[in-house]
Amino acid sequence: MVSESPAAARPAVVLDAIGRVCAVATMDAKAFRKSLESGELWVLREGRVLPHAATRGQRVRVSEGDGWYEARLETERPPAGAGRTEPQSAPLPPQPSASGPLHDLERIIRERRRTLPEGSYTSYLFREGVPRIRKKLGEEAIEVITAASGAEVAGEAADLLYHLLVLLAAEEVSLDQVLEVLAARVR
Repeated sequence: MVSESPAAARPAVVLDAIGRVCAVATMDAKAFRKSLESGELWVLREGRVLPHAATRGQRVRVSEGDGWYEARLETERPPAGAGRTEPQSAPLPPQPSASGPLHDLERIIRERRRTLPEGSYTSYLFREGVPRIRKKLGEEAIEVITAASGAEVAGEAADLLYHLLVLLAAEEVSLDQVLEVLAARVR
């Protein structure tokens, strides 16, 4: 049981399936509860509870230690070239592609739209519909505008791009279509 005040933040040690430390983050009671409920890792970043980017899509088990949290990934990423074919209990994190991280994120978002997995924030947005997605995109744009530092701008811009990709998927517009429009404008 979490015995801290809701605002208290503590370190969270992220372990892979065989117990190796693969990340360290910060969690509070809200992030801990959300991680328990969803099975995905949620962390505290700049005062907000957000999904942990490096483990997004992986199932985790979280537990409370003495003054810290532990998050253990349920599956191990296979070594490069291992060619595992047995079913996985949870999707592995995306591997960067030659087309870049925005295309990788677009692919993940479209897959979540197709499968609507429980506990996924992306699924929640699609279930809420285009008006909610548009509202969230507007909120993120305002957060970019009001960001107080370069680091904060970078984090908020990442949130804005994510929500833009969700809207594009909901509207059946591909990232490549947007890039084609941009390319035509710079010619």
